[in-house]
Amino acid sequence: MHQVVVSSNQRPTHGRALLPSLLAVTLACAGAAFSADWSEWRGPNRDATSGATSAAPRVWPAELARAWRVPAGSGQSSPVVGADTVFLFAREGEMEVARAFALSTGRSLWRQAYEARYDVYSGAASYGSGPRSTPVLHEGRLFTLGISGILTAFDGGNGRILWQKDFAGRFKEQAPPFGTAMSPMLANGLLIAHVGGHEAGALVAFDPATGAERWAIEGDGPSYSSPILTSFEGQPQIVIQVHRRILGVDPALGRILWSFPFVTPCDQNIVTPLRAGGLVVVSSLSNGTQGIRVARKATEWIAEPAWQAPEVSMYMSSPVLLNGRVVGLSHRRRGQYFALDPATGGVVWKSEAGQGENAAFLVAEGALLVLQGDGRLLVLPERTQGFSPTRRYRVAESATYAHPVPTRLGILVKDEVGLSLYGTSPSAK
Repeated sequence: MHQVVVSSNQRPTHGRALLPSLLAVTLACAGAAFSADWSEWRGPNRDATSGATSAAPRVWPAELARAWRVPAGSGQSSPVVGADTVFLFAREGEMEVARAFALSTGRSLWRQAYEARYDVYSGAASYGSGPRSTPVLHEGRLFTLGISGILTAFDGGNGRILWQKDFAGRFKEQAPPFGTAMSPMLANGLLIAHVGGHEAGALVAFDPATGAERWAIEGDGPSYSSPILTSFEGQPQIVIQVHRRILGVDPALGRILWSFPFVTPCDQNIVTPLRAGGLVVVSSLSNGTQGIRVARKATEWIAEPAWQAPEVSMYMSSPVLLNGRVVGLSHRRRGQYFALDPATGGVVWKSEAGQGENAAFLVAEGALLVLQGDGRLLVLPERTQGFSPTRRYRVAESATYAHPVPTRLGILVKDEVGLSLYGTSPSAK
């Protein structure tokens, strides 16, 4: 393991004449106070919802003010936040780098890097060689999963590497063809990661403090999807799309409770499952969107199809639950936003075609935020009856594949090589 520790005195750049010291006052006047912690992929519940205690601005301003922007390396990994610290995982040259920044100013607090050479698969060249997996922050430790499958635990206070595993020799390949993209999670006090390559891998539970393995389910290679933790009939379950199926796993024992076949062209399962009422909603390339009903029958768990909506099929973008509807971006017709009824699978509305290949959704109180892959942030009313953005903001000049993150001081946006904090302008008063 090659380690490099670099302290940074790099100053952030400030935009639109808004001083960071005024940002909290500005947001308070506008009625914005997002959740303080966003510690993992798609937030605390992994459903891209900012929580009942958070609030979006009462009035969205004509433009968003950028408080700061810092160079932050390449990759699609999303930032995570704990208290007043922002953590980011990215690539700089031949190194994978974890960094911590002060939320209020963007000042670099620490930087830790290790060597992680990686040859990009030709079909994924346009997405670069930066990490695609979002870290998870837990009890003062930051856990990252690199594009080549290197799993690392950092001390969140100073960046020191606590332990690291690269799984070399355990599997024929250490990562799937388009690079490791699964975002690790905590379940039952254990760190859960799906490691390995295209044809063979293991879903493994690690002791977060030591990295010791507590259980492993060998066999399936990882997909590009990330798991969720939910419960059916009082039974906690990890729901995860793997190579060619969807699994429900007991997080305490590492036992597969149920399995649902899910095969797509080129094995590109990317979408994070969504719990909607008594169902799990899943989607992938050419499979349409499906509702799966999970239930216990006698001593067995059964996963059965509840409905299928073939006209809307999600490829790279994961959906959200908004005002009782599943809202997502279908890859069909060059990108089409839609909403469907999770009870029946009936499509309620669709946008015009040509909306792009990717979007990341964020549900805030009273609004739906949509960060498109082209660097535009859209705002839709919570009770929207169609695709009708009330605001459109330019928040990046390059591609934005990482997830936007709500904080108490505004919204974090990671672009191709930088990280920015956006708040609302005084006109929102």
